[in-house]
Amino acid sequence: MQNNIKPLVTVIVPAYNHQDFIEQTIESIVNQTYGYANIELIVIDDCSKDNTGNILRELSKKYEFVFLKNEVNLGVVKNMNSLLKISKGKYISFCASDDYYDINKIEEQVRILESLSDEFAICHADAFIIDTNNKFLFFQNNGNDFKGNIMPKILIHNAIVAPSVLIRKKTFSDVGYFDENISFEDREMWIRIGLKYKFVHIDKALVYRRQHANNLSRDMTKWYQSYSAIFKKYYTYYKKNNLIEEYHYIMFTHLSASNFQLSLSHLLKSKSLFFRKESIYAIFKLFIPSTFFKSSISLKIKSYIKTW
Repeated sequence: MQNNIKPLVTVIVPAYNHQDFIEQTIESIVNQTYGYANIELIVIDDCSKDNTGNILRELSKKYEFVFLKNEVNLGVVKNMNSLLKISKGKYISFCASDDYYDINKIEEQVRILESLSDEFAICHADAFIIDTNNKFLFFQNNGNDFKGNIMPKILIHNAIVAPSVLIRKKTFSDVGYFDENISFEDREMWIRIGLKYKFVHIDKALVYRRQHANNLSRDMTKWYQSYSAIFKKYYTYYKKNNLIEEYHYIMFTHLSASNFQLSLSHLLKSKSLFFRKESIYAIFKLFIPSTFFKSSISLKIKSYIKTW
């Protein structure tokens, strides 16, 4: 950052029914060491049914950020795209309304991207996983494998923590906005960016992600629809990299706790891999109710081993 002039960073927060967490989210952005004067904060309440909208309205008066409120629920992806189009920052960051930032997040990431060429489009980091009471559960810290050229591994695995990313805004002008037909929008975007650009990773936790029963990531129906759509959209790349069977194996392991029939159908398409990989955990999940993996017991197991 030359001449002490810091580039503007836009932080986009789509909010929905997070009255218990939203104030902590906003204050983690306002209090960044990067300086709030160098941050454009845009928040949208997606027709929350609780007190989220009222809390945000008061916070917007206090901190003077852009606050919008939908009359109908549009969903995360459409909200992110609409706010991206009005953003003014050189860099873009996103934060879910139940997560929050480490105080140094933006400063560290801007410093790194400013030191690199434009071929590096995204800087991402690790995460602290916490519960509804801010108690630390475990680390999400496998992102170091996703630096430089992330293709083709992003087709199969995704260790990029979505709220940890900082993206050059001009990247969206090149690759387009988030695909509104896909509920789990982040992985598809990383694939699209990864086809043209490189990624850089900070090997430390810079965001706090909250685990609770209403996390979107726990909706396996939307997860399956999204990942099936990604497979269809990028089929030529799966085929080119001999990853079709690997894709079916991943679907088998992930669905084994929630949909017995679908899981077995993917297993039949990946049976040769089944005998070459460690599949004990997936087999175990086939016979355990899916509610177990969404329960507090499951979270306690994850917190015991401190990583996931």
